[in-house]
Amino acid sequence: MKNLILSLFVSLFTLMSFSQTTLDVYVINPNNCEHTIVSNWISPLNSGMANILSVDTLINQQVWHLEITDTTNQISLTLCAAPTPPCNCQMECMGPITVTPNMSYTLILCSNTINVDELNVLTIENPMEGVIVFPLSEPTNFYLINSEGKIIKWLKNTTLVSFNSEDLPSGFYHLILETQTTKTIYNLLK
Repeated sequence: MKNLILSLFVSLFTLMSFSQTTLDVYVINPNNCEHTIVSNWISPLNSGMANILSVDTLINQQVWHLEITDTTNQISLTLCAAPTPPCNCQMECMGPITVTPNMSYTLILCSNTINVDELNVLTIENPMEGVIVFPLSEPTNFYLINSEGKIIKWLKNTTLVSFNSEDLPSGFYHLILETQTTKTIYNLLK
């Protein structure tokens, strides 16, 4: 009888420990467009929209803290940053992706409106091939983000960017270069 009660307690504790998944969505928003997050998820047992726990606003970026209530850890998620009027940017989406608990994802809103000539960088072959190396005219923060919003590579205050694209799986990437006064976003294919 003790074993049965212990077994039921362990089963209930296990079920409760997988009942919520939290994640952070970083929305890089260079034009400071008003927007909302649209998130649809599906699992073998259920589906719905993620609950918004809170939103932190930084300079040109918002961090949306979301929670998915489900009893499985096999959740497929589609995320979108949806601009609201008067902003006329397109909705930016990613997914469906398999959710990893406590993971963060990045969406770039209005990336097609950023002036990519402000930093005077060398042209990057698209699709990317081989080793990518280019100097920068001033100290710059560099981020390489995959299509799931995960930061693959980053450098702070660098004047030289170098990475081997052969180390990356095929897919879409965002290369972000950010100085004190400008931000440049390249959409790249590997």
